[in-house]
Amino acid sequence: MYRSKKYFNNLGFTLIEATIVVIIISVIVAVALPDFNKTIGLYNLDSSARELASDIRSLQQNALKHESAGFEILFNTGTESYRLINTDVGVLSPYKIKKLPAGIDLVFSNFKDSRLIFAANGNPAGGIGGHISLRDHATGTFLYVIIDSIGRVRVSDTPPS
Repeated sequence: MYRSKKYFNNLGFTLIEATIVVIIISVIVAVALPDFNKTIGLYNLDSSARELASDIRSLQQNALKHESAGFEILFNTGTESYRLINTDVGVLSPYKIKKLPAGIDLVFSNFKDSRLIFAANGNPAGGIGGHISLRDHATGTFLYVIIDSIGRVRVSDTPPS
């Protein structure tokens, strides 16, 4: 049985066609990859800010639960970390230490001595609120964890006034 050459030539892709497809896919990946890194950085910033707000709320609830002013959070901009401390137990060892992910900077805390202390009623000690500034190192985007004078904790992308 004889088959024509024309039949065999139409069975697959040529080397040139396959090469062109690989080049097109490579260009698409090269263009999309930097945006993907930016997206991951912004996700890390958002999740870090929300986790910090959650830790502050947890500390606030502990102060209310134990009716104690011995719960505080200490911010360290040098090591990009913060510590949750219970000073009522007589030992100043933290019960939680959180280091921020790589690429997320703990830029600023306007609390006295970078320490937020909650009163027994759950409000910031001294009745003065404040904020913590977090920044994504790659994009320069800021998020602010804001604690007002009555203890409300929120995350915002606009700096407090």
